[in-house]
Amino acid sequence: MFYMFVIRPVLHRVNGMDEVNRSVAVEFQSVIKTSVTILVITGVILAASRLTSQSISLVYVVILGIKISLAVYMFYLAWLTKARRAELKNIPVTNLGRIRQCLTSTYAILALGVIVFGLSDLLTLLVEKNLEYR
Repeated sequence: MFYMFVIRPVLHRVNGMDEVNRSVAVEFQSVIKTSVTILVITGVILAASRLTSQSISLVYVVILGIKISLAVYMFYLAWLTKARRAELKNIPVTNLGRIRQCLTSTYAILALGVIVFGLSDLLTLLVEKNLEYR
């Protein structure tokens, strides 16, 4: 979010600094890759730990499934956007083209990320509430 709302707009306003823009993007990308890797590894460990405990409900499993599905779709969109960046810019300006562009934009990835984090908080709340009642 910091990159999209702070760094990216500033870098686009500065003209003639393409090398700096590329360098910042490359460095920030390594930070993002490391962060995502850590989040995925800890998420898998936490999910496995909670799924094997006695304190989860069917609601927890359903929300976890939705969260995993959205996260996989988000990673797919990130890969798709990177792999087909030039092609996505050439989508025709039709209603279907606009919808496709909205669903595959970096803002869609950001929105999915926020939703996934919100679902994580909901899952934590469910586990804590279930532990209180036991």
